Amino acid sequence: MAKLVQIKAVVAYVGLLAVMMLQGCESQNESVDYPYLAGMKRYLTEVHQVHLDVLEDQTLFFLDINSCEPCVQENLQMLGEIEVTTLTVVLLGSDPQTETAYPLNKSLRVLRDETKAISRYRTGVGKPTVLRIKEGQLSYYRQYNSTESALTAEYLRSLN
Repeated sequence: MAKLVQIKAVVAYVGLLAVMMLQGCESQNESVDYPYLAGMKRYLTEVHQVHLDVLEDQTLFFLDINSCEPCVQENLQMLGEIEVTTLTVVLLGSDPQTETAYPLNKSLRVLRDETKAISRYRTGVGKPTVLRIKEGQLSYYRQYNSTESALTAEYLRSLN
């Protein structure tokens, strides 16, 4: 009988240890499945000299300013009002009139890709896209429909 109690205690201890190890592995690997991560890393490094692996806490918002005009205007208006210190806006394309009419908040970091060099890389960016990097790992990825600027703004404001 005493031997049975010892065996049960050892089994419980081993089970508890296994659960703790699995939880530790999960909490350390919070990265998100993004099939274009390698192409995105190449694009950001080669075009903008930004290395994702060293970013501590940064959110990247990609916006093609030559796409659907009302959608672009909504997103630029939102980016003019929002204040997120960890946000970098990557403007794809060039439209000086629209950019003048809808200036971005001065607190935002802006990267420009006026020639749309992004199209030479496999990044999957077509719609407004948000990538969040924490401790060098991708922790959030989402492409927003052009009609979801309010949802985009809600997520970006939550970063403060």
